[in-house]
Amino acid sequence: MRSLILFLPDDPGSDGTAAWWDVSEEGVIAHGVDADWIARLENVDRTIGLAGPEAVRLDLIPGCDVASAQLRTAARLKAEAAALGPDPHVVISAPPSEADPAWKAVTDASDMNGWIAWGEAHGAALDMIVPFASLMPLDGDWHEARIAGRTILARDGMAIGEDPALVEALVGEDFVDTIDHHQLANLLVAGAANPPVDLRSGRFAMRRRWKPDRRIVKQLAWLTAAIILVAVLIPVGKALRWEAEADRLDRDSAAIATAALGQPVTADAAQARLEVALADRALGPGAAQLIASLLAEIEQEPMIGATLIGVEPAGILTARLSSPDMDSINRLLVALQRRGWNVIANPIDAADGRATVDLTMQGAG
Repeated sequence: MRSLILFLPDDPGSDGTAAWWDVSEEGVIAHGVDADWIARLENVDRTIGLAGPEAVRLDLIPGCDVASAQLRTAARLKAEAAALGPDPHVVISAPPSEADPAWKAVTDASDMNGWIAWGEAHGAALDMIVPFASLMPLDGDWHEARIAGRTILARDGMAIGEDPALVEALVGEDFVDTIDHHQLANLLVAGAANPPVDLRSGRFAMRRRWKPDRRIVKQLAWLTAAIILVAVLIPVGKALRWEAEADRLDRDSAAIATAALGQPVTADAAQARLEVALADRALGPGAAQLIASLLAEIEQEPMIGATLIGVEPAGILTARLSSPDMDSINRLLVALQRRGWNVIANPIDAADGRATVDLTMQGAG
């Protein structure tokens, strides 16, 4: 998971300048102290605000005292009653086990509202607000970290800023471990993966935003485009096939008319020329029905081609039919017989290997 960590400003009315870290499970991707983090919001999974020690008081409490939700609620109500300020906000973290300590964090509702409003003003819905001091080592020693242009000292949750009087009174001559940049980066990465305590709970709980997975959105976009493309190609393919069939039928019609008339004729002119020829009885009795029947059955069998078509004055039609298989020719012959025609088909060997017959067709009787 990729997180954007922001050190929350002391003045919620400030501009977007803040110390920030763009982190993942592997480490820190980028960091800075400016407003460049705003451009990174779209590339992260969540945004985490870090609260300084001046605004949050932290205490470690025995985990056995707050092991259940009921015990944590009772501890929170007790802490709110004892807290100073007009509107305190108290969070009790759930301990990993009864043997582990839990965090009690106390801040003010006005600070929470200010931080949330500052984030929203710059396009960031703070998913979590974590006290920075809770990320520091818990080993009984004082630790010093330089972050966001300030020095913070912390020991087991107790944290102070750059206040010489407090440092003298609380730290004195005790050993202070300095956390370098590499150690600080590790603390931030670990804190983003497993925040010790989140101030965005209770009345300030984050309302889950639905955020689409960019990879899924991209896949859906490609799928939608593919569906649209297929939807367009199907009718286009059918139209091309119909056009090809129409062209084939035009060629067959022209071939039949040419053979019947004994002179070249186009498909567009075939009907008119045949009507004239029939009116003059040039084709003999029943020629129109012969040609129409053959053409109608060829239309039903797109794989069949007709060549060497001729119509004799005695009312006999001859043609050579070819197809990739004999089944389609047999179906055409049966259909012609059902129409009442006498048909004779003599198979011949074709050089191209296609099934080929010489057809003789005439009226019954």
